[in-house]
Amino acid sequence: MAITISEKTLSDLEFGTIIDRIQAFCISDLGRESVKNIKPFSDKKQLLSELKKVDEYLTSFQNDNRVPNHSFDTISKEISLLEIENGELCLDLFDILAKANIEVTLRPHWMTINNNPSLISKIIERQ
Repeated sequence: MAITISEKTLSDLEFGTIIDRIQAFCISDLGRESVKNIKPFSDKKQLLSELKKVDEYLTSFQNDNRVPNHSFDTISKEISLLEIENGELCLDLFDILAKANIEVTLRPHWMTINNNPSLISKIIERQ
């Protein structure tokens, strides 16, 4: 069952004002952009799933189990390079990905073909 909310209702509920207030808590441009794209749920099953997550957070918050503040480096540009054949990523990006527990599949064959065996050894040392 699809849920629909009219623009008038969103306006009456001051949905835009709520989004603006949420954006004020964002610490990165990427976060602010993501918040700007928030729309009301149109699927009841997804809505109930998300409400359960909010309830888990609220329970944790009420029991003084604070979520630590965190920040992430913006790596959007580097991620887009992954789609480019023969694109090169800086070695620091591997550290960022490792700290974020993102698994990276290396292709040493490509690096050897491109005469960069020293990069292979540096990456292997960091793993």
